[in-house]
Amino acid sequence: MQDNTATICAANAARAASFAQTARKETVVVVGLGKIGLPLAVQYAQHGCRVIGCDINPSVIETVNAGRSPVQEVVDTSVATLVEQGLLAATGDTIAAVREADVVVVIVPVVVDEQHAVCFD
Repeated sequence: MQDNTATICAANAARAASFAQTARKETVVVVGLGKIGLPLAVQYAQHGCRVIGCDINPSVIETVNAGRSPVQEVVDTSVATLVEQGLLAATGDTIAAVREADVVVVIVPVVVDEQHAVCFD
């Protein structure tokens, strides 16, 4: 299994920046606040979008809403600043968040084999 996390994060950040420049007041929902989802959510928020991050893990939700990062790919100060500015919040209520969204991005784990085929096991 190959890990292209850095490449994926960079590509997502570029897309986020491009979108955010034309969507300053948009509400973006990012479902999945792991090592790819949270950095993407932070990028949208840093470019002026209101971001609601959704996760099934109550500890992740609590950590983000307390202004801390549950993943090493994002520093706590970025999360704290965005939470304080009201640009980033986390919830476990994905349905309610999606109802408020202009854009929804779903970032969930996908396992691939050596041939890059998705494993559904």
